[in-house]
Amino acid sequence: MCDAPQNCEVLEKYRDFVLGLARLHIDKRLARKLDADDLAQETLLKAYAGWVSMRGTTPGQVKSWLRTILLRTLWDALAKILPEMEVERPLGDVVQSSSAQLANFLAAADTTPGAHALRNEQATQLEEAMLALPERQREAVRLKHLLGWSAAAISEHMSTSTSAVAGLLNHGLVKLNKLLTELESTCGNSP
Repeated sequence: MCDAPQNCEVLEKYRDFVLGLARLHIDKRLARKLDADDLAQETLLKAYAGWVSMRGTTPGQVKSWLRTILLRTLWDALAKILPEMEVERPLGDVVQSSSAQLANFLAAADTTPGAHALRNEQATQLEEAMLALPERQREAVRLKHLLGWSAAAISEHMSTSTSAVAGLLNHGLVKLNKLLTELESTCGNSP
């Protein structure tokens, strides 16, 4: 597994972070097909096995590396369940949407390594900030700004009014901006 026990201990400190990212990236409608705990566990197992290839030294670089492993693991899991989803059309659309998000991330791998690393660290910071939002704000922001849903669709999905969705989005974005500013000022200082 790990090449040294201390490396296992280092990675273990990031378990909650990886689990949070897995929960953030799995659409709730896929929860019966994909389990965030399983995805996080598989990600950490791959990280343990690949520790020698990890080139980062800062917590931000470790998080970005783990994020990349998680997204590739999620991509593989989505590819496995896609044939099943063709039968269940509404869930198939969810898989397609999740796949499109991941494809955009993975397709950008053709940029320079430095640009890719910077974009990955920025995305990791955004995800960290989103994980700190209250659940309903996080869900509204995720649906609107990551998946491109309309306020009406979010309202229906969350069983609330469109004005409540507007409030969730407004408060969520204000808090997200504040959190991102705080993360930028402390970037790389803690796992």
